[in-house]
Amino acid sequence: MKNVAANFLAALLLFAGAQAVEKAPGFDTFRLMRTRNMFDPGRRPARTDTASAARTVAAPQSRNSTLSLTGTMVTDGKTLAFFNGTRSDYAKVLAVGGAVADCKITAIHPTQVEIERGGKASVLAVGQQLVIEGAPSDAPPPEPAPATAAEPAPGAAPGDPAAPAPAVSNDKSEVLRRMMERREKEMNK
Repeated sequence: MKNVAANFLAALLLFAGAQAVEKAPGFDTFRLMRTRNMFDPGRRPARTDTASAARTVAAPQSRNSTLSLTGTMVTDGKTLAFFNGTRSDYAKVLAVGGAVADCKITAIHPTQVEIERGGKASVLAVGQQLVIEGAPSDAPPPEPAPATAAEPAPGAAPGDPAAPAPAVSNDKSEVLRRMMERREKEMNK
């Protein structure tokens, strides 16, 4: 009798274990976590069959690189300009006379930098981007940076093309609306 009860109990446990194994979640259950893991440094946008087929037929496009002035530091003893861009070699901190991309820095002011590019002088304001044509980009095209209020260049008239663009209002509701639209696009991919 003990043998029969032991065999029955073993069969019951084996059957329950088989049921538990069948109901255990597999990797397909966590597909969303694997494809949209925000902590994965190598993540890419989700591909569709039509997009991957078109990608194999079309040749990769060459995009223009951008250089942006992220800030300046002007003190009695030192003036520096901080640059960043779509290429890693555009991330530099330079003094007057330094060069980044095809631009040479001629003067540094608190809110802008005067540069010489291709023999022409121009002004680059803090937060403004400069398109470098013909240079390949290491990154996808950047989103436009919001314009910031900047002082006009010394001696520049308000309508002068060298003067920085006027400031754009950054209303909180507008920013929130754009963030919600971006989130909606990401969720619909």
